Amino acid sequence: METRRTLLVDAFTADPLAGNAAGVVPEADGLTADQMRAIARELAVSETAFLLPSETADRRLRYFSPEQEVDLCGHATVAAHAHLREAGAIDEGEHTIETNVGVLDVEVESDG
Repeated sequence: METRRTLLVDAFTADPLAGNAAGVVPEADGLTADQMRAIARELAVSETAFLLPSETADRRLRYFSPEQEVDLCGHATVAAHAHLREAGAIDEGEHTIETNVGVLDVEVESDG
C-alpha cells in the first residue's frame, strides 16, 4: 500500500485549531485526479491543496474539495505556502504558482 504525507494546516492564524483549515499534500507527484479527490474526501475540509512540480512556475497547485476539483482556493494556497516556509523548503519573497486559472504571484512574508 502506498502512503502519502497529508497535513491539516490552519491558515490565517498562529494558534492551533483556529483560523481556516486546509488540507495540504506536499508531494502529490503521481496521484491521479480520483486519488486526489479521495484524499480530499478523507481529510474532510473544504479544500485540499496538492503540490506538484511545474515547468512554468515555482510549483503547481491543484485544489480539491471532497466532491470535485476547484480552480483556485485562497486559504489552501496560504496554508500550502505557510507549510513550505515553516519546513524551510522556500524563502520569503515572491513565488509563482501554476493553477487551473493560470500562473499567479504569491508573496511569502516572515509572519506567514
